Amino acid sequence: MSYEDEVKLHYRGQVNSVGLSGESTMPDHVVREKEISAILNTLSLLGGNDLRILEIGCGNGTLLHELHNHGYSKVTGIDFLEEFVKLAKSRNLPYEIYEGDVRSLQFEDSHFDVVITERVIINLKNSEHQSKAFAEIQRVLKPDAHFIMLEAFEDAWLNLNEARSEFGLEPIPMAGQNRWFKEGEIKSYTKERFIQKMEVNGSKLPSQNLLSSHYFMSRVVHSVLVETLKGKEVKERNTHFAKFFGGVLAPYGNYAPVQYCCFQKL
Repeated sequence: MSYEDEVKLHYRGQVNSVGLSGESTMPDHVVREKEISAILNTLSLLGGNDLRILEIGCGNGTLLHELHNHGYSKVTGIDFLEEFVKLAKSRNLPYEIYEGDVRSLQFEDSHFDVVITERVIINLKNSEHQSKAFAEIQRVLKPDAHFIMLEAFEDAWLNLNEARSEFGLEPIPMAGQNRWFKEGEIKSYTKERFIQKMEVNGSKLPSQNLLSSHYFMSRVVHSVLVETLKGKEVKERNTHFAKFFGGVLAPYGNYAPVQYCCFQKL
């Protein structure tokens, strides 16, 4: 079985178990909320509602729904999985939604103002395929247009598991359907294609490590507390503890594999 078939098999499970829920592909509520907030914040700085936007890996249409609620009208969604495309279309949003592959996008050159991915390129379990995805995203963007991505990095995962090991906690495995970016790869993928942006028109963009403090509190500190309460019925996901600290702590450190970046096409 090819890795592509393995990835599709995994996400078909998401379709069957989660459907249209916002937990599809990301069961952590704080992560999902912060991802969407970062995307909407960035879009507001990049221009008005006339931005021509492509979401690659639109899944069940959770972000498409949010974009519609915020008045974005020129939006296109694609996903690698036919079942996700059908789910997204069932929302009856006024958008074109297609089956597609980030490695070979079906759009003309210089067509979009913004491309968005949320944990999509990491589903390509081959570094050459990941590099091809960046090339295709650059191709379909207009000159000086922007790529907003939330993807996963291996070095932060290693830091997180090292912190867990200090308390005798088992390591969190990398998701089997993923290949997270290794240290230095993002520079090779973006070289001569994109420049990373930290601000737009004098306004700061979200921090790349915007999820770091949440991951440390929810995957290290909270897990330690749960360990001390073994034998009792304790909620382990989307707790008040995690949501509280996820809301009040500023980003710090490098403990969240999922990270935000905004790139501008060269």
